[in-house]
Amino acid sequence: MEILFNKYYQEWKTYVNKNVNFYSTTRAYTNTKEYKNLENLGIPALPYFFSAMKQEGRNLFGKCLWRTITELTKKEFDEAIVNKAMVFEKTMFYQWIRWWEKDRKNVDREFNDLYSHWRTAAHESEKKTIPA
Repeated sequence: MEILFNKYYQEWKTYVNKNVNFYSTTRAYTNTKEYKNLENLGIPALPYFFSAMKQEGRNLFGKCLWRTITELTKKEFDEAIVNKAMVFEKTMFYQWIRWWEKDRKNVDREFNDLYSHWRTAAHESEKKTIPA
């Protein structure tokens, strides 16, 4: 998987560097056959997506990887924690890295907490709708 990821990753970066305007949006970077090859590697390639994102930092390549990681993991962070775009990007980037390196081990606990909260909320709404 690592060899295939690296092959597709280099093909994508080469294509972008030759064919995409530097000031383009991430969509221009990801709406290519080369990037689709990367995305199609799916969840098994997550360690390599994170490694590449960490290496790229917050440049457009890193942002593209970040968006794909979000799609693959279905994990989202609360965007309301910061107000300014540059602070937001920096914070989100480091949240992803921290999540991958430490917090992903707590996914079961996170799910159980969210499920418990959901169940409590569901029961609260039932109490409001049941006639006395």
